[in-house]
Amino acid sequence: MAKKRGAPKKAETVAKAEVVQIRLNASEKDGFAAAASHAGISMSSWMRERLRVSAAEELRKMGKDVPFLS
Repeated sequence: MAKKRGAPKKAETVAKAEVVQIRLNASEKDGFAAAASHAGISMSSWMRERLRVSAAEELRKMGKDVPFLS
């Protein structure tokens, strides 16, 4: 039996289904990629982590619930 290639499938509760597209200039993308590489994670993970922190701070300042923390 041949080995299956690629990452194993994630459970639906773990897998991410939503996609957000953003436009960047080349220097922004290069900077984000460099920071992600330095952190040892994918650029997608790096951007998501940073956006979560920023969104949580802003929502808390407004006295709002942070949906992804509940």
